[in-house]
Amino acid sequence: MSFEKEPMNLVAGTVGSTRVIKQQRKFYELVIREVQRAMNQGVSPDLIPEYLIKKGVLRDKIIGFDEQKMKVLYRRITNYLVTGE
Repeated sequence: MSFEKEPMNLVAGTVGSTRVIKQQRKFYELVIREVQRAMNQGVSPDLIPEYLIKKGVLRDKIIGFDEQKMKVLYRRITNYLVTGE
Protein backbone atom coordinates (compact mmCIF):
# COMPACT_ATOMS: atom_id res chain seq x y z
CA MET A 1 0.00 0.00 0.00
CA SER A 2 1.33 3.42 -0.89
CA PHE A 3 -0.19 6.62 0.39
CA GLU A 4 1.39 8.37 -2.57
CA LYS A 5 -1.01 6.47 -4.84
CA GLU A 6 -3.91 6.00 -2.41
CA PRO A 7 -4.83 9.00 -0.29
CA MET A 8 -5.06 8.48 3.45
CA ASN A 9 -8.15 9.50 5.40
CA LEU A 10 -7.68 11.49 8.57
CA VAL A 11 -9.77 9.89 11.27
CA ALA A 12 -10.46 11.00 14.81
CA GLY A 13 -7.28 10.84 16.85
CA THR A 14 -4.88 11.14 13.92
CA VAL A 15 -4.20 14.80 14.49
CA GLY A 16 -3.22 16.22 17.80
CA SER A 17 -0.45 17.73 19.81
CA THR A 18 3.09 16.69 19.07
CA ARG A 19 3.22 15.14 22.54
CA VAL A 20 0.51 12.65 21.59
CA ILE A 21 2.21 11.89 18.29
CA LYS A 22 5.51 11.34 20.11
CA GLN A 23 3.85 8.94 22.57
CA GLN A 24 2.24 6.97 19.75
CA ARG A 25 5.56 6.80 17.93
CA LYS A 26 7.32 5.45 21.02
CA PHE A 27 4.55 2.90 21.56
CA TYR A 28 4.81 1.55 18.02
CA GLU A 29 8.62 1.57 18.15
CA LEU A 30 8.47 -0.59 21.30
CA VAL A 31 6.01 -3.05 19.75
CA ILE A 32 7.97 -3.28 16.49
CA ARG A 33 11.24 -3.80 18.38
CA GLU A 34 9.80 -6.69 20.41
CA VAL A 35 8.25 -8.39 17.39
CA GLN A 36 11.52 -8.00 15.48
CA ARG A 37 13.46 -9.40 18.43
CA ALA A 38 11.22 -12.50 18.46
CA MET A 39 11.71 -12.94 14.73
CA ASN A 40 15.49 -12.61 15.14
CA GLN A 41 15.38 -15.31 17.83
CA GLY A 42 13.81 -17.66 15.30
CA VAL A 43 10.24 -17.65 16.59
CA SER A 44 7.89 -18.61 13.76
CA PRO A 45 5.80 -15.62 12.65
CA ASP A 46 2.63 -17.64 13.27
CA LEU A 47 3.64 -18.08 16.92
CA ILE A 48 4.89 -14.58 17.70
CA PRO A 49 1.66 -13.15 19.20
CA GLU A 50 1.22 -16.07 21.62
CA TYR A 51 4.95 -16.13 22.38
CA LEU A 52 5.02 -12.44 23.32
CA ILE A 53 1.83 -12.69 25.39
CA LYS A 54 3.12 -15.78 27.22
CA LYS A 55 6.42 -14.02 28.01
CA GLY A 56 4.55 -10.94 29.25
CA VAL A 57 6.38 -8.67 26.84
CA LEU A 58 5.41 -5.00 27.35
CA ARG A 59 2.80 -5.95 29.99
CA ASP A 60 4.48 -3.68 32.54
CA LYS A 61 5.04 -0.85 30.06
CA ILE A 62 1.49 -0.47 28.71
CA ILE A 63 -1.22 0.89 30.97
CA GLY A 64 -4.40 -1.11 30.44
CA PHE A 65 -2.57 -3.95 28.69
CA ASP A 66 -5.22 -6.17 27.06
CA GLU A 67 -4.03 -9.58 25.88
CA GLN A 68 -6.59 -9.92 23.10
CA LYS A 69 -5.90 -6.48 21.67
CA MET A 70 -2.15 -7.01 21.92
CA LYS A 71 -2.43 -10.36 20.09
CA VAL A 72 -4.11 -8.55 17.22
CA LEU A 73 -1.48 -5.81 17.24
CA TYR A 74 1.41 -8.28 17.45
CA ARG A 75 -0.10 -10.19 14.51
CA ARG A 76 -0.45 -7.00 12.45
CA ILE A 77 3.09 -5.87 13.20
CA THR A 78 4.44 -9.36 12.45
CA ASN A 79 2.63 -9.40 9.10
CA TYR A 80 3.96 -5.93 8.34
CA LEU A 81 7.54 -6.97 9.08
CA VAL A 82 7.20 -10.17 7.04
CA THR A 83 5.50 -8.62 3.99
CA GLY A 84 6.51 -4.96 4.17
CA GLU A 85 2.86 -3.98 3.84
